Amino acid sequence: MAKVKDLTTGSPIKLMLLYALPVLAGNICQQIYNFADTIIVGQKLGENALAAVGTTGSMFFLVNGFVIGITSGFAVHISQRFGAKDYDGMRNSVFNAVFLWGLITVIITALAMIFSKPMLRLINTPDDIIDDAQRYILTIYAGILAPMLYNAASCILRAVGDSKTPLYFLMVSAVLNIGMDLFFIVELKMGVFGAALATGVAPVIGICLTLIHWTKPSHTLKFKLGHSEFSAKQTLTSLRSSLALGFPSFVMELATGIVILVFNLLMLKEAGNTGVAAYGVIANISYVVIAIYTGIAQGVQPLMSRAFGEGDMALVRKNLHYAVWTIAGVSVFLYGVIFFFSEGITQIFNSEGNAELQAIAVTGLKLYFLAVFFAGTNISM
Repeated sequence: MAKVKDLTTGSPIKLMLLYALPVLAGNICQQIYNFADTIIVGQKLGENALAAVGTTGSMFFLVNGFVIGITSGFAVHISQRFGAKDYDGMRNSVFNAVFLWGLITVIITALAMIFSKPMLRLINTPDDIIDDAQRYILTIYAGILAPMLYNAASCILRAVGDSKTPLYFLMVSAVLNIGMDLFFIVELKMGVFGAALATGVAPVIGICLTLIHWTKPSHTLKFKLGHSEFSAKQTLTSLRSSLALGFPSFVMELATGIVILVFNLLMLKEAGNTGVAAYGVIANISYVVIAIYTGIAQGVQPLMSRAFGEGDMALVRKNLHYAVWTIAGVSVFLYGVIFFFSEGITQIFNSEGNAELQAIAVTGLKLYFLAVFFAGTNISM
């Protein structure tokens, strides 16, 4: 079992690297298995299926953004209490966080499922892909509770200094997701429904592993099934505090969803399904890039929150300084990779060798990621 680390002692840059690298690896791993859906759909089902999956990206981000905002807020709250050595308060925050994450996810998911078809109509989804798009997003929404709770559990573990355990569990889920993608799509011929089903089922394994990990008597959180510390007053207080702390993350995710929505509308108008499929390629690369910057943010957040909880503002500023330089270096590297390998990246998705899709996606990748440093700074700060 990974041990909880004291993130306020030792070299800040060494602590940030040792803690943040597993978080970065985990985020990239998560995007790779999300990637698997798009790559396998593009390779095995063709342009229309790729467009159907791509057009749902904005709808997912709009729902996902709200939950991520709350998740980020509670993670900060838990880290601050851990840094202040308020362990009883930390455990109560964990209990209330899990309760609220589950409840809010169920409510938001139910609303999203009810309005999925009107939303697809609103963004002018073409008739020839709307059924596949609805089938995909409904399946994603129906199973979204498992990945959301898994992400919440991972945030809690990272908030108390354990960044390796979530990575191990995520790697198991990723391998299962890719395997199920291939089995459902290639062997069972389940189409886009199979891709969405694999994405929903794989995190269930991660949740089960996390619960087993938490129920160990030696674990710092001492989480026990059936052990209730619920307080309505404290839950409301925690919710208000976490919403305030997580509001910037929510705005960022919401803005991402709106950007994807607008791009899909413009691409559909100017270049039809091919344009939407091309933007699907760009969007999927952006998810990986966002995951890298989110990993940096998640790596720095517990360090800064813990230092803030102990009142060490000099350490807070030092961690921020290292984070900015890390973002700058990563941004230069990422844009270089995208610029020089855009042709090869696009070909991974373009199994039919569609020249128009290839041209749009290659040009789009080079232009879209010119702002990568500014996006990274906004996400990580």
